[in-house]
Parts: sequence; structure tokens; C-alpha cells
Amino acid sequence: MRMNWLFTILLPLLIYLLWLTYALLKNYIKARTLNVPVIISPIAPNNPLWILIHQHLKSRLKSSPLGITGFTRYIYYGWAYDDKYRTHERLGPAFVVVNPSTVELYIANGEAVDSILTRAKDFPKPVALYKPVEIYGQNVNTVVGADWQRHRKMTAPAFNERNSGLVWDQATRKAKDILKEWSSCNGDGTTSTINGTITLALYVLTSVGFGVSYSFKPGSSSLSPGHTLTYRDALAGLTNNIIPVFIFPSKFFTLPYIPANFRRIGTYLKEFKAYMTEMLARERELIDEREPGTGNLISSLVRASDQANGYALTESEIFGNIFFYSLAGHESTANTIAFAIHLLVVYPSYQDCLQA
Repeated sequence: MRMNWLFTILLPLLIYLLWLTYALLKNYIKARTLNVPVIISPIAPNNPLWILIHQHLKSRLKSSPLGITGFTRYIYYGWAYDDKYRTHERLGPAFVVVNPSTVELYIANGEAVDSILTRAKDFPKPVALYKPVEIYGQNVNTVVGADWQRHRKMTAPAFNERNSGLVWDQATRKAKDILKEWSSCNGDGTTSTINGTITLALYVLTSVGFGVSYSFKPGSSSLSPGHTLTYRDALAGLTNNIIPVFIFPSKFFTLPYIPANFRRIGTYLKEFKAYMTEMLARERELIDEREPGTGNLISSLVRASDQANGYALTESEIFGNIFFYSLAGHESTANTIAFAIHLLVVYPSYQDCLQA
């Protein structure tokens, strides 16, 4: 009985290890044709299981003897930010990191990078890497060629001078609100800058992108009929749990026996889609009544799509683009603002320059 149990466990593990070895060897042979230094890593940063556990192991692996020059420096997303130019100093302007999943070429040469980025046909976007973003449907970031041109044509009208003015107006108002909140800390300041800037970016996004405005005052928002979460909380919940959302299919979060925190993510997914569906229906009602649109992102998407001949986006594609722009415009903006604030504190002379 014990031998059967061990066989049941070890055989799949052995098969998996053999497959990883084969995939790594196959990618290594491909990488050697580039004639640049090759770094071999048995762990792929995009491995779902690794993504879930690597935070607990990353620091230990980096401090191990292998962490000095070994593969453990290259086994997690964002390693290049920590590494800076060190590997290029050691290996030269170009090198390859090979793992069972991908062959990744890193280049530290401005002219070469510019050539790659301007030759989309010669260097097509690796669409498979962006598939996890298709939570609700295809979007401008997950398609190429004619499909990309169609999505780009439908989404571009939302980014205009009028909406830029709205962004500035809302950002100014929300920034004053958050400044009041930070100034009320009895002289102790704040130790949660990133939390504040995430909230700031979220409120500007919901207001300008979707016409849903919130105040910084606690308890100032109320639930829409038929919902268990506000639009803000549904979007914030998704962005705060984006890694498991990318790893697991949406149906996983509706299973009855999964942990409560996973079921909560299922609620975020359901509520956000419900809000998008309501916004879409409302915009279509305005179109039928020949009323002007709200001018926000979803309004521009629906109207541009409905007026297009042969370029129209499907409902799932509209949802996919709304989610993508929500994701892309939220955390990246919040982190940029937080870094800017911290750097202005560290280098006060730049504060004077900025004020002038």
C-alpha cells in the first residue's frame, strides 16, 4: 500500500521534472544560436506555483552562494530592477536568460532597442504572455496585427484634450483632499504614502474613466441597488489581488470549497462585471435616445464601436479594454506618484525648483 502511494506521488513528479528538463534543453539550444552569453535558470518566473511561493523563498535564495552570480537572481518578475546594470557589466551589452518557459534576450544598447521597438513585424509581441490579462475579453494589449489596429482605433478617442482636462481637474481636487488627510496626522506625518497614492489614482480613474466619483471621507459612498460592493471596492479588490486573478481561471473563484479569501476574489470579479454591464446598458440607452454621452472611457468605447463599420468591438472586447485600462492606469500611476513624493523629500532642492 505504501509503495503504491509513493508511486502515485513520485511518478507524476518524475514526469514533470523530465518535461522541465526537455523544455529547458530545447530553449537552451535555441538560445545558443544568438551567439551571446547564456544564463540558464531551471525556474521560470511565470510558473503559477512559483509565483505563489517565491516571495517566501526569494530572499533566502538571493543570500545563498548561488545568489551572487547564479540563476537565483533571475527567477522572479522585476529582477532587472534589483539587478540594474550589474549583469551587463559582467556579460556585456546583450545576454540571454533561458528557462523552461522562455528565451529572454536582454539588451543594453539604445540603438538596438529603438530598432526592435520600431520594427513590429520583425519583432512581434509575444501574445501568449499577455493572455492572463484577458479576464473579461480581448483588449488592445493582447492582440496584434489587424486586430490591434481595430482595438487601437476604438480606444484612442477616449484619450483626448477634453479628458486630459478632466484628469487634471479631478487629480487636483483629489490631491487636495489627500493632503488635508495627511496634514491632519497631528504633526506625525504619514507612513502610508503608497496607500494614499493608490487611493488617489483609483479615485481619479473611477471619476474620469467611468463617471463614478468618490470622496476621501469615510462612509461617504453607498452601494448601488443589487450590489454587495461599490464600484471602487470591486476595482480595488481586483487590482490588489491581480496575481491570483492572472493565475487561476475565473470559474475557480466560484468553487464551493475554496478558502474564503479566494471566494472574495470571485465576488470582486462578479461585481466589476456587473457594473460594466450596467454602464454599457446605460450608454446604449443614451444612444437610442440620441442623448450626448458622458464622455468617459466606457462612453467613448461604446460610441466609437457602435459607429464603426466593420471595426466594432464585441461586448466582451469592450469589457476587456475597460479592465485593461483600469489595471494599467491604476497601480503604475500610484507607484510613480509615491516615488516622486519620496524623492522630493530626499532631495528638497528639487521641491524649490518644482515650486518655482
